Amino acid sequence: MGAVSRRQLTSALLAFAAAIPVGHAAARSNGVASNNKHFVQTVAEASLFEVESGKLAAKRSGNLEVAGYAQQMIEDHARLLADLAKVNDSVRGWLPSTLGATYNDRLKKLKEAPEGGFEGLYMGMQVDLHERVLMLHRDFSRVGENERLRKFAAGNVAMLNRHLEHARVIGLTLDRRAR
Repeated sequence: MGAVSRRQLTSALLAFAAAIPVGHAAARSNGVASNNKHFVQTVAEASLFEVESGKLAAKRSGNLEVAGYAQQMIEDHARLLADLAKVNDSVRGWLPSTLGATYNDRLKKLKEAPEGGFEGLYMGMQVDLHERVLMLHRDFSRVGENERLRKFAAGNVAMLNRHLEHARVIGLTLDRRAR
């Protein structure tokens, strides 16, 4: 099998990234700008959700571990958004200011979750979202077209991995307590 070109890797990344819910369908077209734009918009919208759902979890959860995790998500993802806006001038124009339909639906589910089911739902969403966003950052750090965005992606992999592992541990703890 021959070597895989950057263009083929970029196409594969875009195909994967298209599976991540995002309210910006225009960013899914092919091309360098859309590759960068899709990454920025996907990461920004996921981080906006992290901040908003974290605020809800910090307020609503009676579990100190979940509430502490939520506070960490608020702080880390607000910082991630601020850092993303500093990458270059063109990025600022791509940053969404509100959540798209998919993330609004998830936030609504969290708001409507019954008292005993909130923490499990929140932590399940955290695992799912961090798995997807972590993979996107790893892939983009290798094949993204914009060097500064690649460095940004690579620089956030360790943090996102810590978030994912912490979410998994809390989820397992909640599962054990529920039995």
